[in-house]
Amino acid sequence: MFLTLYLSFTSPILNEHGIDYESVNVLDEEHNSGLREAIKVYSQWPTIPQVFAYGEFVGGADILEELVTDGKIKAVFQQST
Repeated sequence: MFLTLYLSFTSPILNEHGIDYESVNVLDEEHNSGLREAIKVYSQWPTIPQVFAYGEFVGGADILEELVTDGKIKAVFQQST
């Protein structure tokens, strides 16, 4: 499963490459109180959006863009069997 936090920057990249994902609105303090800051601590990454694949932190939008440029995005999101 892939999880993206703060969809508007990452969803176009993931959609373009046919990657299924779930998202969490970290800006919604009513339903996700404190998540925005907690996820930054958890991942040790200071900015949002954040993308996780199979429970592992991949990076933010800049990292996704690098993966696209390098042709590695599909490989990152394919689970080894």
